[in-house]
Amino acid sequence: MEFTLENIIELNVSQLSDLIIFQEDKSGTNLHLYAKAIHSYLNADCKSVEDILNQTDPSEELWQIINWRLRILRCNYDAIDIKRCVDDCRLKGVVKGEFLFVLGTAALRVDSNELASILFKKSYGLLWNFGSKRKGVKSFMNHLVAESRLDNRRRLVSDYLFLIEKAKEVGDSIVEGLCIHNISKEYQILGAYELALDYSQKSLDLLKNDFGSLHYFEAVLQKCHILIDLGRIDQAFKEFQKAKASPHPQTMNALCVIEKMLAADFSKVERVLEPAWKSKLKNLQSSKKAKSLTKTEVVFIKLLSKEPLVKDEIIKKMYGENIDWMSAKNRFDVFLSRFRKKYPSLISVENETIQIDDVSFVSSFGNAV
Repeated sequence: MEFTLENIIELNVSQLSDLIIFQEDKSGTNLHLYAKAIHSYLNADCKSVEDILNQTDPSEELWQIINWRLRILRCNYDAIDIKRCVDDCRLKGVVKGEFLFVLGTAALRVDSNELASILFKKSYGLLWNFGSKRKGVKSFMNHLVAESRLDNRRRLVSDYLFLIEKAKEVGDSIVEGLCIHNISKEYQILGAYELALDYSQKSLDLLKNDFGSLHYFEAVLQKCHILIDLGRIDQAFKEFQKAKASPHPQTMNALCVIEKMLAADFSKVERVLEPAWKSKLKNLQSSKKAKSLTKTEVVFIKLLSKEPLVKDEIIKKMYGENIDWMSAKNRFDVFLSRFRKKYPSLISVENETIQIDDVSFVSSFGNAV
């Protein structure tokens, strides 16, 4: 692998560990220091990131990116600081793409989702066009995450499925795992808990090379939460214990919410929570939980998650071709009527075509590619 910034920023935790060891002859160079900074950042090691920052020349372009990674870990900034930094930015090319990615992450952490969405989309364009395509796909995925926070009614399963294919094309199992993790969340919101659990385990299998990172432990917490929803408390407690090994403050704070779920405790949490866990706590306190989908409803949603389908196609896929057609059609019409009453805004039907009712970002991504 060529020792360039374009390649370094695409590596997972395991690959960064190998690079730091096997490229020891480049120790002390800006790129080697930045590789160590990313590795330490992903493991929430503030002290190491600070030491690396002190070893880096403040006049170097990468210094301010390392500095912002440290600020994210310490949470000592606000949205105004981010905007000011964006306005003052004079970086170009892949360095600017990486910097906007880091600033987008900072914006997400302080719930400045509109700003995060803009920064990630700009970052995607730069990273993709300058050859860092794996990091570019990850940036666009984060853009989708920010957009979903701006409108939590939006269902993005089809978008994440599209991004999974893009991640496979560029050979990034971590982005693939993160997309599957986000699909698991979408299915959990819909009440398809068994399907959500299946996707959750798939995401953990793919994220194992990023063990120690925040998103790895978020995936563990996701599995834990689904198991609680399914009433499998003993299994949930095992995942709870795994998550306690996390060095990340965000995981520790989220564990407080999980602990309350396990104990059916609805009191206030005296901690700073990530937006997703604020929402989970609010739902816990209001006893709000998605209605569990039936097996037939899960099959129906899984079909529509991939693409809009004509009614006749859905009937064939759901009931097979060995059943009397009119009988199958009548059964589906009854099912569809009940489903729309149960979930009035989830799907739309137009000219016999049925789809999950959301605004897709796939077209804008595809045009950029």
